[in-house]
Formats: sequence, structure tokens, C-alpha cells
Amino acid sequence: MNRCKKCIVGLFFILIWNVSIAQSLYQNDNCSSATPISTGDKITLFLGFAGLDTDVCEIGDPLVRGIWYRITGSDKVVEFLLSNDHSDRISISVFKGNCNFLECISGASDRFYAEENIQYFILVSKSAFEFGNPEVDITIAEKESVAYDFCEGAIVAQCDSVYSIFPNQLTSDQNTNSCNEDTPEGWIKITGDGRDKQLNLSAAFFNEISFTIFDKECGNLRCLYKGSYPGISFSTIAGRDYFVSIAHDNPILTIPVRVLVTCQNNNTANVCNRALQLACGESMGGTLTDTIPPDFNSPITGANPGLWYKIDGNGEKHKFNLSSPAIENLIIEFFLVKNDNCIDSMTAVIYNPYPLPDNTYVINAAPDEDIYVKVAYFNNPTTFILSHDCESADNNLNCEFAKTLDCGDTMDIYETASGDFGYPKTGNEGNWFAIAGNQTKYRFTGLEGVGSVDFTIHKMGCDSLQIIKKFQHFFTPGEDIYVDLPEGEDYLIKTHFPNFSWQNVVLRLSCDNPVTHLFCENALPITCGENYALSNFGIGVSLENDVCSDQQGYWYSFEGKDSLFEVVLNFPFQQYSIYEGECGNLNCLYANENFSGLRRFRVFGEFDKTYYIKMFSGNGGFPPPSFRVECREAGDNRICSLADTIQCGDEIEVFFDVPSNENTGICQVENGEWYQLEGTGELFYLESGEETEIYVFKGNCDTAECVSFATGRVNFFTQVGTTYLIKLDSRFSNSSTLLVECSPQEFNDCQLPFEVACGDTISINFSKAPTYLPEDNRNAPANGYFISLEGNDSTYVFNIVNPLQTADIYYYVFTQDCEEYETAGIIHQGVYDWVFHTETGVTYKILIVSEDAEETSFEISCTESPSGAICEKAQPIECGIPFLYSTLNRTYDPENFLHFGAWYTFAGTGDIINLFSDTIGPAYTYAVYTSAENCDSLNLLHRFFFKCRTDILANRNRNQLLYTFEFVIS
Repeated sequence: MNRCKKCIVGLFFILIWNVSIAQSLYQNDNCSSATPISTGDKITLFLGFAGLDTDVCEIGDPLVRGIWYRITGSDKVVEFLLSNDHSDRISISVFKGNCNFLECISGASDRFYAEENIQYFILVSKSAFEFGNPEVDITIAEKESVAYDFCEGAIVAQCDSVYSIFPNQLTSDQNTNSCNEDTPEGWIKITGDGRDKQLNLSAAFFNEISFTIFDKECGNLRCLYKGSYPGISFSTIAGRDYFVSIAHDNPILTIPVRVLVTCQNNNTANVCNRALQLACGESMGGTLTDTIPPDFNSPITGANPGLWYKIDGNGEKHKFNLSSPAIENLIIEFFLVKNDNCIDSMTAVIYNPYPLPDNTYVINAAPDEDIYVKVAYFNNPTTFILSHDCESADNNLNCEFAKTLDCGDTMDIYETASGDFGYPKTGNEGNWFAIAGNQTKYRFTGLEGVGSVDFTIHKMGCDSLQIIKKFQHFFTPGEDIYVDLPEGEDYLIKTHFPNFSWQNVVLRLSCDNPVTHLFCENALPITCGENYALSNFGIGVSLENDVCSDQQGYWYSFEGKDSLFEVVLNFPFQQYSIYEGECGNLNCLYANENFSGLRRFRVFGEFDKTYYIKMFSGNGGFPPPSFRVECREAGDNRICSLADTIQCGDEIEVFFDVPSNENTGICQVENGEWYQLEGTGELFYLESGEETEIYVFKGNCDTAECVSFATGRVNFFTQVGTTYLIKLDSRFSNSSTLLVECSPQEFNDCQLPFEVACGDTISINFSKAPTYLPEDNRNAPANGYFISLEGNDSTYVFNIVNPLQTADIYYYVFTQDCEEYETAGIIHQGVYDWVFHTETGVTYKILIVSEDAEETSFEISCTESPSGAICEKAQPIECGIPFLYSTLNRTYDPENFLHFGAWYTFAGTGDIINLFSDTIGPAYTYAVYTSAENCDSLNLLHRFFFKCRTDILANRNRNQLLYTFEFVIS
């Protein structure tokens, strides 16, 4: 839609010359009526009048027109010989199967191998975006296939030998292989002998040569590498077969691609069976150079040259660290291997393409497993050091083997590897610990490492795990977190690192009573006029469900005094939640994540009520809070039922309570400063600070109806005898001034619009117009007026005398009622006019609004509507008779895909309609409808977007019934 809108706007004042021509349908323009052909046949055809909506696999474009043929295979290669210059303007696609379920043979546009007695369907097509009507001559030829056209007939290569592959002899594999290669390719087989193999390719147009390397066997090939000229050197495994497919971008090239195969010995540890031995406590350096060939044996980094290391598992826990001056250019991966057979029984357990200097990789090896490590590089060679340590293996990698914790124990936490210690990945990986509830709080202290640890606490019972708390904490050495696990229950704790961060953190468990303010029950009392600054004492985690926020933080309490209690923060992004009640039974008053950087928040404290504040900064990532407490008397108008009365001319200082939660919607009767005024029949202007939200309601507090809303300023008409409620609040400021002004303007809304007629000039000062709520096509409130005009079967032209330069103008047209508009549009900055067609007997009500405070004027004129302005006045057209289409004075309707539209009617005869233009102009969109009776019963047949010059519509119905085609080009 957006693409069409942008293109169609450019049609102002553009004329397009169109001609209609009719021609009978081809009999074979669909699969079911494909014409049989055989070897030696010559096809001559014009594609300009073929049907739409055909299948095509070559270009993936459903908007094509094509003609179908079928041929029976005879175990030979079928070739298409084109005898003219239009080969680049058509597409040939080949299918097998039946017309209800066609299977595309990709890469068969020049030739294909046709199996014995298999029927193939051939589609000769022209893209919908190919303009013209090319004549095409195609001769069907047949020839024997070459053996190396198939994997099973691959040339067996020997060292120091040259082989030739002829591109014009190749066909595409009908079964796409594991490299997703489907281009015609010739095959060479190389038997591995432990030496490196060098492939050097040469041919005319050498930059168009590509090749792919596979292993395993034909019919079950595994893709290893895709490359291009000039070739590659790679290491081989003794006894393993490698298959190389070679292709050229020019499938009719008669000059061969020559392949030179050479061999050389290599003792580098670039393959796993030549891995360097690494012992416990040992570090080993490595140098990666561009002379190291890839080995293709690693399932992930096979194409990346690297060095291999072997570590004896011995049933121990192994920790690895990687360092390098260019670590961002490295890849590291780990494998577990049994029976010392890394070639055939390697299991990948860790893969990290983005290693960091502080990463630690931990693997618990079973007694019968060894560890293999590959360090490879992306682009630039570099050096590295791989360090390795061994410890006693951990067995607490799943719930059943959770490690029991006592006070004073340490916890080794790391990212567990896939298949670690024989355990497969199940989604519950991590380090598991069992712990009994305690009367005192548990303290977890960071000893070693840095990282953000995820904790999941369950009630005991591995068969039916029940999560009762999840939280995350960023640990550094010395960092504390207290967890309250009530006495009388046993718990399971799973720890792990998020998103494969490959960190390693060691914690100590202690049993201590926490410092004050870490839990609700030991919240720190705070009072008015005091400053509070805390050092980092850790955070507390409770299993109680926090109704405001699951974040861990610092707890404070204060006693209500029927006043506003304000906290002034020293740190702007401090987050907080506010409660009332008793610990264990708290009621959430407000939760604010404070991404806007507020430095203060406020809450009204009722007399003799206890309130709690929890402050937090997101996973302990910021310093603990530092703030000052201030108090101020609150007015009675903090609730709707006690709203203060205001009137024209008032200037009032307001001091806000905490605003309502952000998820309560735009017009909610929530906390704020409340005022009321009596309607006087005038237009009221309420203005406050830019950070103040102003809401206008009509009625009483129980049945308040939202009238208007804006930030900083709102305008609204009042009716005599009606009470209006005004609410002000702010998330960014604690005080402001409210100015109340009035203007004796004539009342205006959809029911009482200003009447206009042809020849009138109207002026709109948007700053003095009433405010309307957001609509579908704009997100903010805007000011404006309703006008009305009587339809007269002409086009109304609104000429903008002084277009707005800083904002758009929006308009909404109503005809039935004032609830749903018929159409809407936008007049962009600097645009000078807009038009729409009107019908006699219809009253149009138009809302014109803008978010800008400028004033502008409209000169309204009427002009004769262009032909075919509406469906009921569609212009008849006939084949071969030219007609004009112009966008001048046509209705702009951006919510409809067909705007600036003109309607035409054509009596169908079962023929094809071909629309084309002698003028190459901008893009246009058209739709074609069928109608059994009139414009009230249209059925959409086609809808297309096109760049002029031409397009074709085919009636696919074979019964030659009469149709009425009503279509619009826009």
C-alpha cells in the first residue's frame, strides 16, 4: 500500500494515453491444456496476450503471462535453442508432476535432463513488468548427457592432473543438494589420503566460476564449502571421499572450465587427528596464518582455518580461557569425543563466534570422554593463548543431582555446555543446589568472577518442579545479595547465565541477618526535611509476590500526615514503587520504571496510614539511592469529588500528586489536581506547562465522559448548564500554573458545523480552535473545526492561500453520521490544494485539524467533475479506441488504494483486455471488478500496481460468458 501511495501522488497533472485491444485466448495458456511437443519442433509465439496468474519457479513472480507445453523424457538432455534477440525478455520454466501439483526443476531455463517416460511441463512466460510483445522462436533439441553431469558419474581426480568441464553440457540437478545449489554443474571426486588438496580453476570469464565441496556419498551429500575462482586448498581425512561440483554463470559457454588438482603433505594441527595435547594447568600459544588450510571436519567452522587441541577428560571439570590481541576476530568451539575417534564421533558442546577476554568455558567430561578444542579465525590471521585448568567434576548439572548447600559453602556457577557430563540439553540446564529454609536470611557474596547470574527458586521435588521466584543479579567480588527462604520448606535453586554469556562466578553462602532496608519488614523510616545517602549494602530478595514490581531494591517507610510527601532524587533514573498497607499484604499505589529520567516523585499520605517505598535501579546496575524528603500541604482537590471551581480569567498554582500509572489509558479518572467549571457557551482555553497533561470530562465523577485531552494546552466548547471536570497531572514536574481564558465563539462540532459553499473563503486559527482526540492516522490531539457543504455533482476544490510550513493538516469527511468518517486525508506541509467529488443530495461534514498553532485560509471553488469520477458514471470504452486519463481534479483518498481514480466500463466477451500506453509516465494502480447488476454489487477480479507502459488481463473462464468489466486506473 505505501509503495502505491507514494508513486500515485506523482500523478498530479500527468496525462496517460491508453488503448484497448482484444484478442482471443491462447488454447494452451494454462497447464491443463499444455500443447504436446517433441524433439525438433520449432515454437513461434507472441507473449503479449498470454494469460495472467501462471506458475513460475525461475523468478518467483506470480504476475506473469505464459504459454504451456509438455514433453515426455527419453533419458536424454532436452535443450532450448532461441533463434532471435528476445531471450532476455522471456523466462522458461520446467516442471514435473501433474497440473494440480507441479514440482519445479530449478536452473532448467536452457536445458534439462529428461528421465525416461517422465512427462515434463514447459512454461514460456513474460514477466508482468516486461513491456512489449516480443516474438519468440524456440527449437526443441535433444542430446546425450555427459557422465560428469551427475554426482554418480563424477571424474575421479588424481594428483597433479588437469580436468575439463564443459558448461554447455551441464544440466541442473533435479534434487537440490544440501548446499541449496541448483545451477548446472559438473562433478569431480577426490579421495582423501591425509594430504592437502589444491584446486585451481581457470576458464574464459574466470570471475563467473563457482564450486561447492561435499563429503559422504551421492544421494546423501553433506555441504562443506561454497567458493569461487581461483580455487581453494583444503586438508583431507584419509579414506574419506570428497565431491566437488563446478559451475559457470554462462550455461551455454562452449569453452571448458579447467581444474588442476595438486597434493602436498601437511603436519600442522589444523585437523583434529593432529591436535596438540594440552595438560591441566597448561597454557599454549597459537599462531593463525592464511597458509593454514581449512579441514572441513568441524560441523560449524569447517571453512574457517584453525588449530586443534586435545585434552584428556579423565572425568574432571575443565576450565578454559582464551586471550588474544584480536580476540574479536576469533572463533572457539569445543567437542566431546569418545574412543579417541574425533573424525567420526565428535559431539559439539560449545560454540562461541564472539569470544570476550573474560569468558570462561567449563566442561565436565565423563570418564570415557576427551575434549577437543578448535580455535579459528574469521578474516585476519592473529595469535592467541589458550589456558586450561582442571578440578573435580561437578555432578549438579540437573535437578536430581542438586548439591546440598550449608552456611559457609561455595557455589561454582558457569554456563553449562550441551551434553555436559553426559546430560543432553533439556531446557533445564544450570548448576543446581538444594537448600533448607532458615529463620535468618541467606547471604550470597561474590568471591571470584564478574557476571549477571539468573536464579530460579523451586519448591523441592524434581518430578514436579514449581517455580516460586526468578531473579537476576550482577555479581562482582564483594557484592552481596540476601535471599529470604522461610523456615519449614526445602528449596531447589538453579543458577545459570543468560544468553550464553560464558561467565564463571564463584559465590560464598553465609547465614546473616541483613542490614536494614533490604526487605519490607525492616524498611528504613524516613521523615520530611531529611537527606538520605546509602553505601552499597547489596539487595534483598523475598519470595513474597510483589504486586508492584519484581525488581529487588531498597525499602523505606513513612507515616501519612494528610500531606504530599515528595522524594527528590540525586540520581535521575532511579526507579521506584509505592505501597500502602502491611508487609505481606501490601497494596500497590504506583510503579514507575522512570526511563524518562524524573528526579522527583510524590504521593499523598493519609493520616495514620503507613506507606512503603521500594527504590531500585535495574538488577543492581546503578548506585543505591541518594535523595531528600520534602513535604507540603495538599489541597482537597486531589480527588475528583472535591474538585475546585474555576472560571474565565483565573490563574492558579497547581502542585501535583503522583500521576496515574502509565497503562491506565488517556482519559481515566485517576489521581491528579481536579477542577470544575460551568459551561457558558464559550470556547475555553486551558494552558499550563509543556509537561502538564490536561484532561477534560463532561458529567460527574461517576459517569465522566472524556471530551478532550492534550499536553500543555487544550481548547473546548462549553454548553450552558453543563458541568466540566478538568484533571491535571504531570510525570515530569511537581508544580505549574493553570491559565483559564474564554472566547465568545460560535459553537462548532459535527452536529453544528460551519456551513460553506462554492466561492467562500474560510480562515482557521488552529490555536483558537477546539481540541480533538487522536484518530487512526494521527497519534496526537489536534485543533480544528467542522464545516459542512452540500453536494452538487461537482468537484469541490480547497485552495490553501497560505500553506502551513511546520505541520500537516488532516481532514475527515462524514456523510452518514458523526461517528465514523467516510474518508480521511493529509495535506502535507507546502501543499496548496485538495479536492473531492460530491454527489447531489448528500450533505458532507468535514473536520479540518492540525497540531500546529498557525492560521491559514481556504478558498473554496467548484468545478465540473472529470469523467468517470464515480462508478455510476463510468465511461464506456471499446477495443481499439483511445481514451484519456488525467489525475486533475480527481479525489485524493489515501486510505483507498485507488485514489485520483477514474471509472470505465467494458463489456466482456471472453477475450483478453490489454491496457497499454504510448506515453511512458509514472506508476499507476488499477483494479478490475465484475458486476452482475450495478455498482452496488462489485466483485474485485484483479488489482495491480504497474509502471507504464502495458499490462494484460486474461479472463480465465472457458465458457465464453459475457461479463461487465469496470476498472479504474489511478
